[in-house]
Amino acid sequence: PVNFARYSVETVHIGSKNPDHAWDFIQFATSQQNALSFLGRTGRVPALRALVGEVQEDPNVGPFAQQALTAESWYHGRDPDAALLAFEELIADGLASTEPLVESIGRAQAKVQLTIE
Repeated sequence: PVNFARYSVETVHIGSKNPDHAWDFIQFATSQQNALSFLGRTGRVPALRALVGEVQEDPNVGPFAQQALTAESWYHGRDPDAALLAFEELIADGLASTEPLVESIGRAQAKVQLTIE
């Protein structure tokens, strides 16, 4: 099975005035112990495969954690925020029902395509 995920990748800008401190923070925040603490407080799905076992029995998070093991990114463009906005607008248009759904889908498709080219 393949699942599709949306996730963030942390990095440090090349022009950072304090790159060592920034990388230290990323290492700190993504350590297994701190990630587990964060997950416990937020109810989010672990990004670390090693932590999936910690939440797999949780009825709210477990199914999503299991899917994370086979997840791939569907988006390979340059502007994920614009692509996400296109989907949000598609949903809003569909709920409003002011035009045929096929038109809303076509507009969303065109907006996402612009972020990939």
